Amino acid sequence: MNARIRIATATAALLLAAACSGRDDEPDRATPSPVGDHAQLNADGVELIEPGGPGQPRGPLPDPKTVDETDAGEVADAAAVAAFVVDTRTDHSPADGLRRAAPWLTTDYARAVAQPMPGDGGADWIELAAADGYTSVTVTPSDEVEGGKSTGSQVVLTRVATVQRHDAQGKQLSTEQLGVFITLTRTNTGAPWRVEAITTA
Repeated sequence: MNARIRIATATAALLLAAACSGRDDEPDRATPSPVGDHAQLNADGVELIEPGGPGQPRGPLPDPKTVDETDAGEVADAAAVAAFVVDTRTDHSPADGLRRAAPWLTTDYARAVAQPMPGDGGADWIELAAADGYTSVTVTPSDEVEGGKSTGSQVVLTRVATVQRHDAQGKQLSTEQLGVFITLTRTNTGAPWRVEAITTA
């Protein structure tokens, strides 16, 4: 595996930023950028990237109809896969992967990631875009919840996400593995689980 930090790591940073912004009482307000007609900056002067289009990425996504939302493990797996699938044809930044996980996110988390977010993926995103590339993702559990379910209203599950980068012809460019921590919550026993934070090791 190429040791250089890849696009998945940039995505991981965006996941953490979104998780933190989702908990803020008053999120940073965007201000117009003096260098572009449509660019926005957050309070730290970092450019905010608008969400990409609604197109279907080339990397496979989980089917919401097949996910048992009363099973914390299934929800965690689906959200993790969706969060790291990106496609440079449809997406403006790696944050668009996280937006595709919205069916399994809490209302606050989904609202936070739907907004323009800082971080454009940097050189790795540019490299993937130059290859007209995309990612595919598999997730492996690295912990066990008895029966696939958890008691209580909150659980943190750990997963290993294997992110493969592909060029326009589907040829594999590189592979990276990430340790992913997924915090899930539910309102009561039997209610669907929702993801309130995704972070990486």
